[in-house]
Amino acid sequence: MNRLEVNKRFIEVFHLLEQKGLIVRNDRSKGLSMLAQKIYGNKQYGHNIGNVLKKERNITFEAVEKFCELFGINESYILKGEGQPFGKKQSRGQICYLHDQAAVAGDSIGTATQDNSSNSYFSLPDLSGNDYLAFPVEGNSMEPRIYSGDLLICKPLESWSEVKDNEIYTVVINDRVFVKYIKKMYEKNDAGQQVVSKINLISANYLEHDPFIEDVTPNTKIYKVVKRLQDFN
Repeated sequence: MNRLEVNKRFIEVFHLLEQKGLIVRNDRSKGLSMLAQKIYGNKQYGHNIGNVLKKERNITFEAVEKFCELFGINESYILKGEGQPFGKKQSRGQICYLHDQAAVAGDSIGTATQDNSSNSYFSLPDLSGNDYLAFPVEGNSMEPRIYSGDLLICKPLESWSEVKDNEIYTVVINDRVFVKYIKKMYEKNDAGQQVVSKINLISANYLEHDPFIEDVTPNTKIYKVVKRLQDFN
């Protein structure tokens, strides 16, 4: 998805709303501060919208969704250039953006949970379903594949049989969140069956970050990275 094109269509629709009198920049009830309150949750972010209009900043996907909901805009038009600006909003897969839960490319931090008031939801037109999680990335251990500031869209996996060795996953281990290449390690259980007991977490930037091994428990959660949004911040 071309972020410059998304910005271009956002600006186009913004000007159409100005022509309709729905946005009046210096008006207290229809100006940038009030718009920022509704799409960013803080009226002090009015300058962010101003910077988008001056092509100095990218509009976020979350802000696009709230903007479209607020004015009845066809979200597909802004995100993909499909259809007309004003029309019925199409169905989208809902993605829970865990603002405070970084998928850390390095040492882990934080507690992974969806029960957090700071979480929000946004949509992408090429995803369906409503069980995706979006983790912001911090650290350099997965460079050059993944960079700090990227946003990873992840889908939960139900079984370790779905996990392929040496592919990139987001893993939640004891409330710590990692993004790594994974290599499964097996041992026999009491029934004599081979089960995944440990995982080796491997960094793309292996010159600076050593691999390490973690135990697999019933609470270990594994997510497949289905999309990477670059420079999301």
